[in-house]
Order: sequence, then structure tokens, then C-alpha cells
Amino acid sequence: MGQAEKKGGGVMDDRKEGYVGTCPAGKKTYWALVETNRSILASGTENTLEEAEDLMWAMAAILGIKAEESRYIAEWAKTEEYNAAHNRPTGEVVYREYYLDDGCGMHHEMFPIVRKTAKRVFIQKQAPWNTVISLDRHVLETTGRAWSQRHREAYYSQPYEVRNAVQIAEEKRQVEAIDRKRAGLRATVTQDELKAAAEFFVGLEPAKHFDLYDQALILRALHDCRKEPKPELSDEEFLRELESL
Repeated sequence: MGQAEKKGGGVMDDRKEGYVGTCPAGKKTYWALVETNRSILASGTENTLEEAEDLMWAMAAILGIKAEESRYIAEWAKTEEYNAAHNRPTGEVVYREYYLDDGCGMHHEMFPIVRKTAKRVFIQKQAPWNTVISLDRHVLETTGRAWSQRHREAYYSQPYEVRNAVQIAEEKRQVEAIDRKRAGLRATVTQDELKAAAEFFVGLEPAKHFDLYDQALILRALHDCRKEPKPELSDEEFLRELESL
């Protein structure tokens, strides 16, 4: 155990911090010594709780770990070691999508399948703490979607772009059609209309969202609806005019 003198007298403990704990392992007791960064430093299985605790604390002293007892750390370490021994990436993956109000909309994630049984598929998430999630294999393979009741998340056998290829193509077609129509209308705008729009929309806050060509088209639509342009319109009145078109 390393110790260092602290200014003003006394002793400062410079040992690394960690956790120790025990849990049942069949008729035996499992113990683990884990650093705060979740690295398993030592573990084992003893016949009795007393033997497990003696060895656990002895190992903490040998490795110079200032350990605190944790009620769940041994269960976590035992599961982690089991997963490391039995779960291996199969080369297959599942997909997940979710929405966040961060300006980016839908986010995509991909997780490796680490083990398969006759009824279950096990996937691994890096956070939190290499969590392993079990999914219904039959449902995933027959429907392409499996729901994790425990984690309240849906996982898919194919990425979003593949599952929704027809919808994505249709949305792209509609956007392209709108862009073509808009480009055609903008090409018909005259210099007189641009000048009139520049004079009419000056100072109107909503107009800042449109360039001069779009402003000219809006003004043309107002005329087509036989509505007299009113330069004195408030922002709110102008928005109502646009919504009524």
C-alpha cells in the first residue's frame, strides 16, 4: 500500500479506488474486485462466503486497492465474465432507430449479434457497461422486428433504408417534383415583379425566410387571389394572408 505525506501533517492515501463484492454461484460464492473504471482486477469462486470474503479483501490489499463494498458489483462482474467467455460476434447485426429533439431527427444504431440459441438472439450494446439484450429469434427472423420488453426498444433485422425503400423513393419523387415546379415558376418572375416584391416586403419579419424570387411569387399569388397588397400589414396579418392562399 503506497502512502504519501500530506502538507500540514497526516497521511494521504494514494491507493487506487475500487469495489469488492460477493454473490451466490450455485452452492458456492463468487467474489470480485473491480476498479472504478469497471476493469475486473481479480475474481473467483470459493466454497463458503467466509472464504470468498477473506480472499477478496486479501487480494485488494495485495493489489493496493482502496475498496468499498458494493451490493451489485459481483453480479455485474459475474455476468461480464460469462458474456466474455460465451458471447462472440457472429458477423450478423441488428438495427435500431430513435428520434431526438436535437435538430438531427432520427438516429440510427447498429449492434452485433454475439450469440444465438434455438429460441433467442443475443445482441451487445457498448453502453451501459456492455449490456447484453435477449430477443425472440423466431419473431426477429420471421417479421424482421423484435421488441425488448425489458429495455422498451425495437430492433430490426434490416436497416431503415432497406425496410422503407419504397416510401423513401416516393418521398424523393415528390420532393423532386416540387423542386421542378418551383424552379419553373421562379424562371417566370419578371424584373418588375422582383422590384415590387423588394418594396412590398421590406421590413416584414416573415419575409426573411424567403429569397426575393419567392417573395415575388408570393406577391403574384396575392394578386391572383385579387387581394390588394397592403404594405402596412403587421407580421401576424401577413402570416394569415399566406396561410389563406
